[in-house]
Amino acid sequence: MLARGLRFALEGAALGVFKASALVVPRGLFLRLGQGLGAIVAALDSKHRKIAEDNLRRSFPEWSEDLVLQTARGVWVHFGGVMFDLVRILAKGPASVDPLATIEGAENASLAHRSPNGVVLITGHFGNWETHGIIHAKHFGSIGVVARPLDNPKLDQAMTALRESAGNEVIDKEHAMIRSMRRLKAAQGVAFVVDQNVQEKEGIFVDFFGRPACTTPFAAKLAIKTGALVLPCRAVLTPDLKYRVIYDPPIDPRDFGTGDKAIRALTQAMMNATESWIRANPDQWLWMHRRWHTQPSKPLPGTASEEVPA
Repeated sequence: MLARGLRFALEGAALGVFKASALVVPRGLFLRLGQGLGAIVAALDSKHRKIAEDNLRRSFPEWSEDLVLQTARGVWVHFGGVMFDLVRILAKGPASVDPLATIEGAENASLAHRSPNGVVLITGHFGNWETHGIIHAKHFGSIGVVARPLDNPKLDQAMTALRESAGNEVIDKEHAMIRSMRRLKAAQGVAFVVDQNVQEKEGIFVDFFGRPACTTPFAAKLAIKTGALVLPCRAVLTPDLKYRVIYDPPIDPRDFGTGDKAIRALTQAMMNATESWIRANPDQWLWMHRRWHTQPSKPLPGTASEEVPA
């Protein structure tokens, strides 16, 4: 394997080459090149391809094996195009996104942003969540985006520049509580990607595709504590390589009550929304992520599965 420093340098150099290419290559062709690269990676990365295939088999037991393999490959193709589109936006600026987006449920986003308690936006590693942040800021105002820094400092600097290019604020997970509370008290928005696996000590187990999935309760805790409306939203990449930015009706955390049961119920509602998006477009979610890696150490109350209470 390449030494860490050399790998980081090569990744930074590759980003520079791709940015320069994005300035001269038509977007359609550029994204097709990214999709082609994704297909190559799918063929070479057998470890993560097998993770994706296993996740798909377990989540869609009614599927044929051919459909499982086709969808797993499609995930790499999709995200190859997504990565190249992000490079293009980084090279050309956030205005380059404007002609590509149609918005559905704008009234839901406007309603949520009128809340005096702010709004907690929730999404997943689905479609193109980074482009969604740019589109959202242009139409509904800037938001705080909670994210973990990338390992490569050059790539992290580029990703931060992309996320902040439309006026959003990147919030490091280390400071998420203080800075998120500050934004919500000012009746502003904070966005969370809620679909990743977390360690048992950091999460709670909720149902996701019929299996217990250890999930961060942070967004739900924040909404219940502050009264901020929860706005489920996503950006779907369409076959013509444009984006459908969709906002579901906001969720009022007051409907769930208070305490641990309310946090669990609201977290489950968030994952139910995420699952519905994935079922509609299964090749646009990050199936190679080990979403169910953390397994409960003890049975949860009322279940026969090996789950652990929060």
